[in-house]
Parts: sequence; structure tokens; C-alpha cells
Amino acid sequence: MKWRFEENPMQKYKVVSTNDSYVAMYIKKRRFFKELRVVEVISSNESIHKKVIQNAIIDYAIQNRCWITTLSNKDLFPFRFFGKFGPKLTFKSLTKDTLFINKALDINNWKYSLGDLELF
Repeated sequence: MKWRFEENPMQKYKVVSTNDSYVAMYIKKRRFFKELRVVEVISSNESIHKKVIQNAIIDYAIQNRCWITTLSNKDLFPFRFFGKFGPKLTFKSLTKDTLFINKALDINNWKYSLGDLELF
């Protein structure tokens, strides 16, 4: 995680970590507001550490006057809104196996987080 978030020269991340949880986030400046993007949330037991994780996110959002938060884990907060925000997928098949292709294109088979999507 250190190479991806803590020592990344391309993007400045705020990392909040304990022995039991890890949260990586950054601020995206928009024209009229700031967006807090929470790109990675890892916890040894999310139900126990959920409040610590929520507080870290809320504190950082308030400190930086962020108006909106994008989360990789949609279950962290009860209030949320949805829209057609992506991700955009470009897929180039390297096989003719149609079963594999159909499985890869089914978004229900994906286990991605926001940090994964921003790598490319």
C-alpha cells in the first residue's frame, strides 16, 4: 500500500491507518467545489472499526471543505445518491472464448475499488 498511496509522486493521498484499518483518500478540485475521493478502505473487521473509518473520512472532508464524497465502499454511510458516473470500460478481447468474455463483461463479477480504476 505504501507504493500505491503513501509514496505516489503522481497523486497526493491522505492515508489514515491503524493496526486494524487503512483508509486512502484524496481531494479532487472541481470548478465550483472540492470532492473527497475515498479510494481504498481496508479493515480487519469493518463492523468493529466502521466508526473509526467514518470519523477519519468526515474529519478530513470537513477540514478541507469538501462538498461531496466518492466512496469505494458504498456501505460506509447510510445516505447516498446514485447517478451514471462510470466507470467507463474499454475491453479488448485476447481470447475467442465467449464464455470468458461474457463473464468478464458482467459487472457483477467485478470486485473493484475506486483506487483500482484510477490506476489506468
